[in-house]
Amino acid sequence: FGSSSMPQLLSVQHSVTWQQRGIVTSAIQFFRSMGGAIGIGLLGVLFNILAAPQMQQLRQMGISPASIMDKQKRAELDPAAQPIIFQMIGSSLTWVFLAMAIVAVGQVCVSFLMASDDEHPATSAEISQLEAHAV
Repeated sequence: FGSSSMPQLLSVQHSVTWQQRGIVTSAIQFFRSMGGAIGIGLLGVLFNILAAPQMQQLRQMGISPASIMDKQKRAELDPAAQPIIFQMIGSSLTWVFLAMAIVAVGQVCVSFLMASDDEHPATSAEISQLEAHAV
């Protein structure tokens, strides 16, 4: 999503008047931060839901999530657990990345729906006001 952040910011900035650019810039940053936090949370939930059946199978084998994530303990695990672990992580992450791709396509579609009005150029009064504040 990082490569689309600047075009999204610029498209919003160019669709408002000069005086509103600071407002929309800060709003974009706020909603990007909130959306990222919520998005990461939802994708984590999706991963956990998809991995739950295999994780239950691993728990029945006596394998905890902590032992899967610890490199030293993972080397000591039952070799029969390795395919289950790889399948659990691989299939769950595939769906997480698919969900991210769907959101990215949705972002592109929303970008095309944004107003394509010309940029609102700054008036001479706005320019002189900015110059006065810059000094």
